[in-house]
Amino acid sequence: MLKKFLIALSFTNLCFYNVFCILCYQRTFYVRYLPTANSYLALIINELLVASLMVLAWEIVLRINKPYLTKTIKAFLFLVVLILVNDAARDIQGIDHDIIKYSLLTITFLLIIFKKTTKATVFFLLISAPFVGVIFFKSAAGFVANLHRTAPPPKPALSSTAVDNQAPRVLWLLFDELDYRIAFIDKPQGLKLPTFERFQKQAITAENAYSPSTWTKVSIPALIDGRFISGAVNDNQNLKITYRDTGDTVNWGSKPNVFSRAGELGYKTALIGEYLPYERLIGKDLTYCSWYSYYPSYVSPVDTLPANLYSQLFNIFTALTKSYIHRKNTYPVFLEESKKLAAEPAYGLTMIHIPIPHGPFFYKTPWWNQSGEGYLNSLVLADETLKQLWDVMASKGLWDSTTVILSSDHWLRKQKKYFNVTDSRIPFLVKTAGQKEAFVYQPHFNTVITQALILAILENKVTTPEDVIDWLDKHRDPVNYLPI
Repeated sequence: MLKKFLIALSFTNLCFYNVFCILCYQRTFYVRYLPTANSYLALIINELLVASLMVLAWEIVLRINKPYLTKTIKAFLFLVVLILVNDAARDIQGIDHDIIKYSLLTITFLLIIFKKTTKATVFFLLISAPFVGVIFFKSAAGFVANLHRTAPPPKPALSSTAVDNQAPRVLWLLFDELDYRIAFIDKPQGLKLPTFERFQKQAITAENAYSPSTWTKVSIPALIDGRFISGAVNDNQNLKITYRDTGDTVNWGSKPNVFSRAGELGYKTALIGEYLPYERLIGKDLTYCSWYSYYPSYVSPVDTLPANLYSQLFNIFTALTKSYIHRKNTYPVFLEESKKLAAEPAYGLTMIHIPIPHGPFFYKTPWWNQSGEGYLNSLVLADETLKQLWDVMASKGLWDSTTVILSSDHWLRKQKKYFNVTDSRIPFLVKTAGQKEAFVYQPHFNTVITQALILAILENKVTTPEDVIDWLDKHRDPVNYLPI
């Protein structure tokens, strides 16, 4: 019985891999809610509980004594262990995951041929069993260390103070992975994006705009800081970026950015986004800052033991669908907060980093269909998102008086796979306050200059579409515009 429980506990420990990576190895950079004493205690209880249930189920299967049932369960356990080991291998830095993947496939093939899958599964779980003690020790230490940790201060409420109605106001919309070619040039047959088309009819559309980078972690800091970044690496709490022009490596947020500079001009600023922990990194430079985690949270926002038990178990048992479910549940909340921000006149500069159409695709798409069709459905949701932001601003009389910049952090990276095209251009559309006429801007440029453009608008140096076009002509780099 002890051996059975040890095998079950080792298997359970493997199932909770993502949980203990965050709790015990402090992979907290992308985590919205930091671990608490209750989350560490929940991990210990959950592992013991699930392992006990597995042993109970094991005994029931033995009593039923049906060969087909026993073989099915053995095959299932082997498959689950294989999937979990493969997922864990993705986190091994410095090793090509394809090598590990094909090695696992080869080993699997040989084990099936020689009918050794069950023995291999048991052997692997037994040699992994000592790791259970390591996790329990780290969890106990984390529980003790966090017993008296104080809760972080609540984020400030949305501002609603009186504002100068004559002062410029900028809304900067960055749709994650919004692709220029697919959404604006070569729309697949049947794809209708009426709000994007309507926006184009009263905006400047740049036909050859490029993002600072292919990756959000590099592109967003480059856009906000207004400087090309050659690399970005995070530890548990900080994002270290390297500026291309000087080679200096600093913690992102330690240098002036568009929000700190707008604050120096006397403007209140706001940001809401996903993926990057904006509050921790640059929250000090903003009047209001909020962010949502891209990854499912194993730490409950409600800091109680039952809530943490449920949060961990839910994300474990939803397995392959957890990211899909997380995005589907959080996006409506994100959208409602974004609408409140867009319709709040107190902020002279508001940036919204909208997590769609980047996957996981959930809008009118099943969790298993993460394909080009899912991306197109997500484009429809992006169009609907713009419509809702537009409508709420119009209802408050803010749409016409606001300069709206619509762009993306990078193009669709799976363009070739999904649609058999290759084009790294991104959307860049600017509607100045009061603009009703469409313009087209053809020269090539990189959107890293967006920060400088926003500041020029806030300083009343750029007020009309013609001003924007003239400004772009003077500030674009006709040579170094491609992403790095």
